[in-house]
Amino acid sequence: MIVCMTKAELYDTVSGLKNYFGIGEFDYPINTFDLCSQIKGLKVQKVSFKTKDLRGMLCVAKDQTENHVILINDCKSNEEQNYHCAHEFMHLFGDSQKPGTILKCYDKVKPNQDSYTEWIANEGAAEFLIPYRVFIPEFSKLYDFSKNNFSEWHRMYGLSTVEYILANRFRVSEMVITNRIKNLAFEIWQYRGYNTLDEISILSRKQQIQQHIDPPNYYSEMKRTEAERDFSLVSATLPKSSELSIAH
Repeated sequence: MIVCMTKAELYDTVSGLKNYFGIGEFDYPINTFDLCSQIKGLKVQKVSFKTKDLRGMLCVAKDQTENHVILINDCKSNEEQNYHCAHEFMHLFGDSQKPGTILKCYDKVKPNQDSYTEWIANEGAAEFLIPYRVFIPEFSKLYDFSKNNFSEWHRMYGLSTVEYILANRFRVSEMVITNRIKNLAFEIWQYRGYNTLDEISILSRKQQIQQHIDPPNYYSEMKRTEAERDFSLVSATLPKSSELSIAH
């Protein structure tokens, strides 16, 4: 019987992995390619895959005479490649892969792929590149600033979104940040309820459903705030009715 890791156990595993490589909370963003290039027995290469939705591959060494190999689709953006490399990296260190195994990872999980294995790689890569202990306070601060200071936000960031700012901060795509906001909603909710990071519980969405927990949808609220903020900016630039002249 396969014993599956919980989200909290996965995060502990990732934390131990980062400690092993000497990665601290001030070392972000992480360049996964630079990190992998320093690991003995691991080779990483960018390849132009013919299959467009093929993000990357992991070739597990058959024995100690071979290298593990990670292949990443170089048709993707640099930010996407950084995350996809972390995804394959987590397959190697987060799962017990048999020697000689070849894993192919796509934009969307295929029917023949193991959902748990892909969850480990996705959630593990997200925590590796965007650790919740760093992300949650930064997101919460931006979330509040964006919501409560329309004019100041426009002055500082223009039409930039919270996802755009955080994507640049952690060197990932905006989609990865979007997923991070959604997947950490419960943890964000606890933090914003004046719990410290050491006090919050880490639960997967499945565990939350089992415990009848329904955290706020911060992503939807953020999108609503952006729409209101952008509307206020446009409204402020429109001429007032008293300034309009009618040609006769």
